Amino acid sequence: MIRPRAAFTMIELMVAIVIIAILAAISLSIGSAVMESADRRKTQDMLELLDKAMAEYEQHVGRSMTYGEGDGGGGFIAEDKPLPNVSRYDVPVVVYNQTQPSGVGFLEDYSVDSTDFDSWEKAVRQRAGEQLMDRVLDRLQGVASCRKILARISPEFWNESGVDVKFLDDAWQRPLVAVFPGRDWYSAAADASGLNDFEIEDTTETSLKDLDGTIRTFEERAFGPARGERIYFMSAGPDGRYGWLGFTAPSGTPYVPDAEDKRYRRTEDNLHSYEVRQW
Repeated sequence: MIRPRAAFTMIELMVAIVIIAILAAISLSIGSAVMESADRRKTQDMLELLDKAMAEYEQHVGRSMTYGEGDGGGGFIAEDKPLPNVSRYDVPVVVYNQTQPSGVGFLEDYSVDSTDFDSWEKAVRQRAGEQLMDRVLDRLQGVASCRKILARISPEFWNESGVDVKFLDDAWQRPLVAVFPGRDWYSAAADASGLNDFEIEDTTETSLKDLDGTIRTFEERAFGPARGERIYFMSAGPDGRYGWLGFTAPSGTPYVPDAEDKRYRRTEDNLHSYEVRQW
């Protein structure tokens, strides 16, 4: 007697295929989550190394790193206040041929609208991520103890563009950004600068004061105020987008983000060298 050969039915094959597909999807999801977690850790480690290098720099020179337009002798209200016996800024930054209203920082180009996502992201990447970071890293490399700290950053994250412009990418191949605090807040026109800062609500055209007693720069409006007059470093995070925070609340007024704003949502996965968010 010939026995019939055992075989899978079509239904059994379909069930097996579905189970395999589900297991594959779960495996890919877990693998992706593990990889993203590893990328976040590597990027966070790099941000913390930059923070340590900056702290070492400040201890070495006895002051914070300064930046501003020109050589430190100008009178723009947007400039960092030049320090005594410091004839030039550590990081001279170009004002992009635009008239600066009082209180804004040095990377704002009024031809770039934060609602124009592509132009805005490109501007942040090239100016704050490449040009400004190149100058910051150059100053850090000038101190031996800082060089030792920077040497601990894996070569895979170092990048360059143009003529001798060196910067650092995060794990998602986007340049890290340096965000400086502003100069000291002037409360009276009698100050040696002759400038008098004041706040007007619901505008970006006047000065805003941060909790650390400094003027809020444009970069801080974009990504959040620095704390304790300390520069911070930022990664765009896994989504590869820097976003736009729009931190325009006057001092003493709580900042309430617009959770429906795509620009704000793009900042939610950003990584920082220290805790920046204050809401």
